[in-house]
Amino acid sequence: MRVDRAIFPLRAMCQVLGLYSSGYSDWLRRGPSAREQRATELRRAIRRIWREKIYGCPQIHAALCDEGERVGRSECQWTA
Repeated sequence: MRVDRAIFPLRAMCQVLGLYSSGYSDWLRRGPSAREQRATELRRAIRRIWREKIYGCPQIHAALCDEGERVGRSECQWTA
């Protein structure tokens, strides 16, 4: 919606999507949730480990666990 605001009025887009424009505005003002913040931190850690030439989900998972991170293997999957 942020990109399309240059083309379409916000109210029209909200009406089509069944949203309240005030709800959308509130969402824009809110900061990232705790879950989003954790995911960002995890992506940074995975990128750092990957740059150290550690490849593959099992190896990345092991490296994170060695650093004391509590993370599931499925969370270690990352694509560049």
